Amino acid sequence: MGVGIIICFGGSIDGTEVVAILLSGRTRFSIGQYVMLFNFFIFGSAIFVLGIKEAIYSLATYFVAYNIMDLTIKSY
Repeated sequence: MGVGIIICFGGSIDGTEVVAILLSGRTRFSIGQYVMLFNFFIFGSAIFVLGIKEAIYSLATYFVAYNIMDLTIKSY
């Protein structure tokens, strides 16, 4: 929820959010969907380093986080 509030007031936490903000203004996908897409590739490659169980847990966490982020952004 904190990331959503930060984005609503013009900030960002990392580079993936900056790219997501720029792309979401030009397409029909939301900021959270772009962040989830970027993290899908990051955690997909983490399977080879950390293992599949940890990568799936990380993806599940970001799935919840991106939905809350989008909900927060829409409510402001």
